[in-house]
Amino acid sequence: MKYMNMKLMNNYWLSVLLMLVITFCSIGCQEDDTVSDNTDTGDEIETAWIYAYRTEGPEGRAYYMSAHEEIPSEPDISVAVELGPSARISSFGAHPYTVDGDAGTVTKWSVDNTTLEITQAGGLGLANTAIADNVEQPIAFISETQAFLTNLAEGAIVEFNPTTMEITTVHDVEPLPDAGGELNHYAEWWKYIADGKIIMPVDVKEPVTCCEFYGPNNGAALIAVFDPASGTLEYNTDDRMFMDGARLMEDENGDFFIFPHREHLTTRHYFNVDPSINTELNVLKVNRDGTFDPNFSFDLTDVFQDIKGIQIPTFVNDNKFAMSVLNDPGYEFPAEFDDRNQHFNAPGYEFVLVDMETNEVEPFTGLDPYFSSFLMNTIEGKPYLGTFGRDEAGDRFYGIVRVDSPTEFADLSRWSGGSFQHVNKLDLRSGD
Repeated sequence: MKYMNMKLMNNYWLSVLLMLVITFCSIGCQEDDTVSDNTDTGDEIETAWIYAYRTEGPEGRAYYMSAHEEIPSEPDISVAVELGPSARISSFGAHPYTVDGDAGTVTKWSVDNTTLEITQAGGLGLANTAIADNVEQPIAFISETQAFLTNLAEGAIVEFNPTTMEITTVHDVEPLPDAGGELNHYAEWWKYIADGKIIMPVDVKEPVTCCEFYGPNNGAALIAVFDPASGTLEYNTDDRMFMDGARLMEDENGDFFIFPHREHLTTRHYFNVDPSINTELNVLKVNRDGTFDPNFSFDLTDVFQDIKGIQIPTFVNDNKFAMSVLNDPGYEFPAEFDDRNQHFNAPGYEFVLVDMETNEVEPFTGLDPYFSSFLMNTIEGKPYLGTFGRDEAGDRFYGIVRVDSPTEFADLSRWSGGSFQHVNKLDLRSGD
């Protein structure tokens, strides 16, 4: 009898222990509802990768943002913060920042250094500034306490403190030169910090209505340079280029190169361009003060005699650049101007590697299976590319590729839900 009581007692305590284990597991193992894909171990995370995405669906466009301790090979948007239809992402130091063009606001975010949860950490309203209705992306950061938002069409640059999220100065500057009419796009776009100045290539697209061409400076390359120290802005032009590509490509030595716009060749095809305008396909070098190097130019037609199309260049390294090119003497442009965008998805584009010293051109397979790419960011001296590919069924997928050298590439992330918009490595130790 005593044996039976002892056995029952043992079973009783085993049952209690099992119930406690189940209870603790149900509490500790339940799905975490914070915006993070990491387990909170209590250990502090020193650096985090911030990813931004754009999706297109029946309800329209939406932007998302997520944080990761390591680069995710297959990002999961379910752990991302939804930002809405008009939020664009920048980042600096320990923080991501989003600009909502519709609301005219800037939001600062914090990333928890143990859970990687993303939470709002401050905000800035632009309602009473000249840039409220149109903020050109991205934010230009000089330091933890100095950053700039621009709208050169209105001649305004807003300086603010990213730490306190307060506007410090609104600079009235010379607006963009008169375009002569309505263009499909005419604004500063990408921003580059060089020797303390903000270098802003200006995107000059074709007129909205075909087919008489006009444009500021007859479509010549146009770069705006803002000096934060003096609060002054100047414009530099170079008529050796027709319709610049609004992006500077920085090589491993810190030299900038600017390439023709991908709309260059379609504009030449559809529009009546004055013969006095230089429409050569020149690549130019830009000094770090934002001026053009008068001693350098590289004509793409010297190496592509039948060139009909170009895409955004991928990178410049060791005096070589990679670009997707349509070099086909039999190619015919779409018959109608309104169908011109079909040109950029035409079969026949091929990635090539071009040596600007020797004029040698060779097939470039480093980005296979992607057919197009663009520079998203330069992190720790290496370019990170947003890439576009198609699977066997013809469906698009998107990737992030790091360029280690002209022949070495790391395929880091792939995603089929939309396109990547931003990537950066945050230093969570520097958070204010």
